[in-house]
Amino acid sequence: MKENRVAQNNEILNNRAQFERIPHYNVEKLSYTKIQPPPI
Repeated sequence: MKENRVAQNNEILNNRAQFERIPHYNVEKLSYTKIQPPPI
């Protein structure tokens, strides 16, 4: 039972880490496209 609880906690932490990483990636992508000059 104890091991199962630890596995669940690890899953939750991994999901949260992925979720927090996605917005940063989107912000970087958006600012990158803004900096680039528009295609001719």
